[in-house]
Amino acid sequence: MPVYEHICDECEHEWDDIYSWRDPIPTVCPECGTEGKVRRLISLPSNGVVQLQGHELKAKLRADAVKFKSDVRKDENLLANIVGENKYHNNELKRAEAQKERPKIKKSRKKSA
Repeated sequence: MPVYEHICDECEHEWDDIYSWRDPIPTVCPECGTEGKVRRLISLPSNGVVQLQGHELKAKLRADAVKFKSDVRKDENLLANIVGENKYHNNELKRAEAQKERPKIKKSRKKSA
């Protein structure tokens, strides 16, 4: 049977009641005894979401952070969205200029005798 929420307009007492949809709606407040001032509240059904707590929550947050960092490394657009497009673009320009200015070091191979 469904659980219905009710409120008394007189004393503002809220309570839950279990009854069939065929049964009449209660009209008497169990707190103050006033008749005719009771309304049934309409609430959204539960979506079945389970709240994580403690170690499970910490583990989930760590796993999400690792996945997020991996996604950011793989996708330049996501990185630009996180950092900010202008800052990302400026950093890329600086990186390209630094690459051009670096002296090219030739690796010498020693011939063995």
